[in-house]
Amino acid sequence: MIEIRLSRKADLPRILEIERASFAGEAWDRDMFLDYFAGCPDLFLVAKAGRRIAGYAISCVAGERAELVSIAVDPGYREQGTGTAMMSHMARQLRRKRVADWWLMVRTTNKAAIRFYKRLGFVRTRTVRDYYENGGDAWRMRLKFAGISAHHAPDPG
Repeated sequence: MIEIRLSRKADLPRILEIERASFAGEAWDRDMFLDYFAGCPDLFLVAKAGRRIAGYAISCVAGERAELVSIAVDPGYREQGTGTAMMSHMARQLRRKRVADWWLMVRTTNKAAIRFYKRLGFVRTRTVRDYYENGGDAWRMRLKFAGISAHHAPDPG
């Protein structure tokens, strides 16, 4: 069974392990995660499989919009529903907050992640050239929550 809960600073060493295993040379450092602990604490989640943290996900809300800023699952826990459980939990939280649009950026070459996001209902809205530090391109993807209307224009960025 997968348990989803808010992250705590005590989780940071394990979150950093998952980050390094998932993103290698592009992994975020401790300070970046501390910034998100401070800036988006109510949507910085961890997934536990038994007694071990198996993944994390972070979204930040600005008005009726939210951005999935990062998600990672330990390689040993992938393909077991961990990512889906975190995303489903987060989607419920975003609906409660009356968020209309949930955005994310994904590397255009990350086929597994793109399939995952599409399965959850995200659609590609545009390509962002040179988004990543190494010059890699990204797709901006969006999930619009039914029954919640935004008062602003489509994706400005």
